Amino acid sequence: KVGNEVFQQRPDLSSSLVRAMQNVYDGLAKVGLADAIKVSSPVAFDALDVSFPPSQGRFRGELQSYIRPMLDFHRRTGSDFTVNIYPYFAYRDNPDINLDYALGRLPNPGAFDDKSGKSYFSLLDAQLDAVYSAVDALGATSTSTDTVGASQQRVRRKGSTGESGWPSRGERPGGRSSTMKRSDTDGVALNASLAEERGASVENAKAFNNYLVQKVLSGNTGTPLLPDADLDVYVFSLFNENQKSGPESERNFGLFYPDGTKVYDVPFRRVAPSPGPGGDSWCVADPAAGTARMQAALD
Repeated sequence: KVGNEVFQQRPDLSSSLVRAMQNVYDGLAKVGLADAIKVSSPVAFDALDVSFPPSQGRFRGELQSYIRPMLDFHRRTGSDFTVNIYPYFAYRDNPDINLDYALGRLPNPGAFDDKSGKSYFSLLDAQLDAVYSAVDALGATSTSTDTVGASQQRVRRKGSTGESGWPSRGERPGGRSSTMKRSDTDGVALNASLAEERGASVENAKAFNNYLVQKVLSGNTGTPLLPDADLDVYVFSLFNENQKSGPESERNFGLFYPDGTKVYDVPFRRVAPSPGPGGDSWCVADPAAGTARMQAALD
């Protein structure tokens, strides 16, 4: 990984990012590791200027000249274009978003894209399709259509969510608020007056990460726009970061506390669907009915 959310965290380095990625790749190639170790640089979701409706997803105008060569790099090297996607922050900052929709928990009212005619029952899927659409749009407007188009096909076939997760604890009314920006993950600037981070709880973190893990393990990583899309997802994070600056949620994305105890359980094996009501049952013929009557009933 060459940096993280460089366009958001260090915009002064944006013009040098792809060159740095190429240098790392060239170094790996010299020692015969270019096929084994893939080079990428996760992009913050706020690189999108438009994210809803998903079919109208667009990258911010000032970033397009950097993202085009990045997509070309991924095409040439067989690596994945990665985006950090956090449905939690969209939910926290938009009171109109339904909690169950943000968690991917059914049933929920969902959202409808009137441009594509697609219905969404998971905010994560909607955000993924916004990224796919943004890559599509970038290819359509590029003077190097073949290059970006090929990169877009790579993203369609195999994409990667650099980070995704949900905090188990956040700021509460009357609690300490933060004047800092979110440092390393979602690229969302926090309002200095923020005193509550709604939706940050153990129950919701467990629900979202269970949904995320089971989505991948089931093999159903497609989206309404791209049903056959393959996807790698990286859960953020393994441990709570009790020394991290920023709002309370920043320190509480982990599956484990710093001492190694669990915050909550996430099964990293596929969970079989619950059996239907009634359990196992079968019929036993009544011997008193006689062979003729049983055959007549079967016929």
